[in-house]
Amino acid sequence: MAMEGDYFLFNNFFSIGPLIQIGVSDNLFLLGPTCNFKGVFDLPAGGFARRVKPLVQGGVGFAYANPKGAGDDVSFMFNMGFGVDIYLTTHFLARKQHVVQHHAELWR
Repeated sequence: MAMEGDYFLFNNFFSIGPLIQIGVSDNLFLLGPTCNFKGVFDLPAGGFARRVKPLVQGGVGFAYANPKGAGDDVSFMFNMGFGVDIYLTTHFLARKQHVVQHHAELWR
């Protein structure tokens, strides 16, 4: 699950903001706050296509992991991804995105 907040700059094509990712399973709790940068692009078409906006994103932050039966772990994390926004109304959209993360160990 992820939550994010965007502050748009440069005519709503570039944004910066926090992205908080939370992962929970039977054996692991993962919390990943990052500072994300996102670029949103217009498609050169009319009609419904003007409501569809592809995006690319990337960010840096930290990941906190608490595996069951083991100690806590904190690591540096960066992510990158792509997706598409489909504007249903002027202020409401549906988003499909794919984000890949890389974790680097800090304390070992």
